[in-house]
Amino acid sequence: MAGADVVIDAILGTGARGGLRGATADLVSGLSDLRLASMAQGIVVACDIPSGVDADTGEAYAPVLFADLTVTFAAAKVGLLADPGADYAGRFHVVPIGIEDELPWPALRRFEPVDLARLLPEPGRRSHKYSRGVLGVVAGSADYPGAAVLACRGALAAGAGMVRYLGPPEVADLVRQSCPEVVCSTGTVPETHVQAWLVGSGMGPGDTEQLQRARDAVESGLPVIADAGALPTLPAVLAPQVILTPHAGELAALLQRLASSPDSPDFDPARAVPPSSPPPLARPGMPPCSPRPLCC
Repeated sequence: MAGADVVIDAILGTGARGGLRGATADLVSGLSDLRLASMAQGIVVACDIPSGVDADTGEAYAPVLFADLTVTFAAAKVGLLADPGADYAGRFHVVPIGIEDELPWPALRRFEPVDLARLLPEPGRRSHKYSRGVLGVVAGSADYPGAAVLACRGALAAGAGMVRYLGPPEVADLVRQSCPEVVCSTGTVPETHVQAWLVGSGMGPGDTEQLQRARDAVESGLPVIADAGALPTLPAVLAPQVILTPHAGELAALLQRLASSPDSPDFDPARAVPPSSPPPLARPGMPPCSPRPLCC
């Protein structure tokens, strides 16, 4: 099998529970070792889902063979989108088989480039900076000024008509040098006229003024993306226009805090904690941190 051009993984299907055992486990483990050592160059194609990945949860039971392509039927399975299963699935392609109209509403959705293209407004002939949207950014601090620069440059690259930055003077100076089109201020959220807010990146517990701005943005009623340092200061109950973007560690801490809050529903923090021994992310011919589509 190590010398094959194509290896098709169809050992376990969507209804399987638990991982491979016995001879099949030994086979997949040995082939995985050869691929990681670049001693097997063939393409791996998984049918429906890589064997050993739970189709409903994304849990992975070693050994699992990394797939370059997963061909799945009727609809994408949660296990192809949720970690760590998504690490093993590679690219996936959905093949309709005639039952699509009978399927339940999806439990998980992934935001992809085609979705973004459909949502972004097309600027018209009379469009200007205000009609294209004004974004307020509360990010960065004396310790992490680069976060403010990255946030503002990202907003400009995404097509915002105008970006207003609120933050410490020394950070604002750095933003001006990198993005002279950004309007910088040390003012407050209520006196800043924007249509949406981006808050939290590069802020720590001691950045009281920035954290207050982040809380004010959340309470403004405008759409808000809250990230990183703003998350620990947010109330347990948020309006639906507030979008949180934590990484795995921040999500674990957030859910642990909310689990002890009497105003919040029950959470299972363990579901948010990364495994103590995560599977290796490197695959033959690919860097360890290869880009993947955004999930939500």
